[in-house]
Amino acid sequence: MKFSKTLLIILISLSCFAAPQNREEIKDSISRVSSRIEEGVWRSQATTRNLERANEYLRQAYKLIRARGGDGRGSRACEEYIFNILERTYSSSTAIKKSQEMCKSVADIRVLKYSYSILETIYTDRTAIEKSVSYSDRSMIDKVELLRFTYERFNRTFTQNSSLQRAHEMTSSHQSYHLECFQRYYPRFESRNSSKRALELTSEACINR
Repeated sequence: MKFSKTLLIILISLSCFAAPQNREEIKDSISRVSSRIEEGVWRSQATTRNLERANEYLRQAYKLIRARGGDGRGSRACEEYIFNILERTYSSSTAIKKSQEMCKSVADIRVLKYSYSILETIYTDRTAIEKSVSYSDRSMIDKVELLRFTYERFNRTFTQNSSLQRAHEMTSSHQSYHLECFQRYYPRFESRNSSKRALELTSEACINR
């Protein structure tokens, strides 16, 4: 329990990064909590499942710490990717501004690229990239393979747009390490159910693992 509370402190601290007046205090707090985790992890009596969750939370916390946010700029790779798409529609100066603004909302460029590869076939460049950005928020960090898994199976029944929307909704509620669980349970449910129902049953089986 104490270990879980420590993780919550980290995540709450990270969510407060936007307050400039507390920035250094927040950094100091995170540093102290990090030291407590390093000292206490080897004495932890947590279950394997809780340790897996803790590991996932810490990985996401580390990504948030390294992310560049609040300064009007996203990662260079993200900006370049979106700029190359928007330049087909806008002037270079406008494309630069829009790519910088959009990248503030992008937490995983792999999810962005995968989503765009689907949506570009059914929407204009501008609409496709805007929708792709909305699917690439913090709830999707490190989840591109799980997104791919769910999308490909939803797409056996639904349109591309509907399949991606459903896949994003399902994937965002899971941890990235649940991919292995999906791969293990889905074939069991698929033999007696539709792809949609098999995914729903798999999601229910894996959500709390």
